[in-house]
Amino acid sequence: MEPVRLGVIGCGVIGKKHMDSAAGADHIDLVAAADLVEANRVEAAEKFRPRRVYASAEELLADGEVEAVVLALPTMVRTKLALAALSKGKHVLLEKPAAMNAADLRRIMAARGKLTVGCCSSRPQFKAHVPIVKELIASGRLGQIRELHVRCLGGCGAKPAKPGPAWRLRRDLNGGGILVNWGCYDLDYLMGLTGWTLRPRVVLAQAWAAPPAFARHIDPTSDAETHFTALVRCEGGEAISIERGEFTATGKQNGWQIVGDAGSLDLTMVSDDPIRITHYAADAEKGATERVIYDATEGWGEMHAGPVRDFAAAIRQGREPLTGLERSLTLQRLTDAIYESARSGSAVTIG
Repeated sequence: MEPVRLGVIGCGVIGKKHMDSAAGADHIDLVAAADLVEANRVEAAEKFRPRRVYASAEELLADGEVEAVVLALPTMVRTKLALAALSKGKHVLLEKPAAMNAADLRRIMAARGKLTVGCCSSRPQFKAHVPIVKELIASGRLGQIRELHVRCLGGCGAKPAKPGPAWRLRRDLNGGGILVNWGCYDLDYLMGLTGWTLRPRVVLAQAWAAPPAFARHIDPTSDAETHFTALVRCEGGEAISIERGEFTATGKQNGWQIVGDAGSLDLTMVSDDPIRITHYAADAEKGATERVIYDATEGWGEMHAGPVRDFAAAIRQGREPLTGLERSLTLQRLTDAIYESARSGSAVTIG
């Protein structure tokens, strides 16, 4: 296929991942990059060799050779830039979360027309084990799905010499904290594995800031959650139970599980250690039998490369990216409901 002529706006950590993935793909032509920070521009030019490097997003969007853009910069500015890109007829790949809230995402949807728009919350969908798990679930071997469960707590190490970037835990810059930084991956992963058939309806949630002992581990302007838990009831009676935390006074815990009335799966979404997936099957005589269906070490490369390469292929093939705007809206509405429930202390219904 003819290479997609791509521009990347934002040459920080994640922007570099996109440029690296684009530079190594035959169906992508890295035409341009843009960043306000000169050091980022210089590094992008030296490492990834786009034909042009700009000092602003506006300059890149004015480049007529660029037909698609990746918006790899803080959430607060992405909706404005997405609308500007779409108005110039450019396809758009949004970093995660897709927007600050569902209202912003609907504005992007209204402006999309026939252009392709995707979101990078799809990253875990590109892991090597995913097709195996999706096939097993689609076969009906788990029976009627009852619960999708996530519990991932990062604990806390020694105080860093310098806190992480302020935007990670700022509501005004990022739309939230750990929920939009990592919970969006958990939700996209579980929804994707089950074929996007679940319809979240009622949410009860709680969220917490960093414990006082770890206050100096994060930027002093932080005001977003570092730990949240939510119970979601879906239209068909299925439940999603999700808990994510960083800077918690716990040990490290990682677990994903899908439970049906005929079987279940113990999963690992991402890990530096080998990923093991266990299938438990209900047997009337033997009880719950256990079988390991996957055990392999997976790198992070496919996660970083997947969204931009899938996005470019989707443009040329005239299809939706793996996580397009409609799926992103499902995740965003659920995210908004989790935040509203945690704020109000009451259950929230998703209309």
